[in-house]
Amino acid sequence: MNIKSVGRLVLGLFVLLGTIAYGAPSNGMTPSKTGDKKEEKRMPDTSTTSNGASDFKTKVRSVQLVKGDRTPSTVFESDDIIYVMMTGDFAKGTQLALFWGETTELSQILTLTESKKNNMIAPYFQPKAGWTKGKHKMILFVDKQQIGEYPFEVK
Repeated sequence: MNIKSVGRLVLGLFVLLGTIAYGAPSNGMTPSKTGDKKEEKRMPDTSTTSNGASDFKTKVRSVQLVKGDRTPSTVFESDDIIYVMMTGDFAKGTQLALFWGETTELSQILTLTESKKNNMIAPYFQPKAGWTKGKHKMILFVDKQQIGEYPFEVK
């Protein structure tokens, strides 16, 4: 891991721990792809303990891939930074693993250092050489439990 990767990881951790106001709904609702209606997308309860630091477990309510301007998308450019906007309750000590693509070479492992209820976090990633054109996916794990696969395309 070079200094630039470490810098991105540290900056991502600041974003992850901050209370960034993306305007994301806190009720677990995510916009539908078919228009202005909203459909509820339930995420599995990860049953994560928080190393005794809080009285709740991590529960991810929604996950979306978004562009830097906070626009949800599944289509990106090769130089885009892709954010993973998650809403829910996040307990201290929770480990997030994000695998970008078919190989663990493009991956992130983050451990939360604070507990936050009804919050939004947004770790992000961009390969040093930019994204290769084509179809990709991000696979999200919370404390070693797979939460979902999120396909996206780079044009």
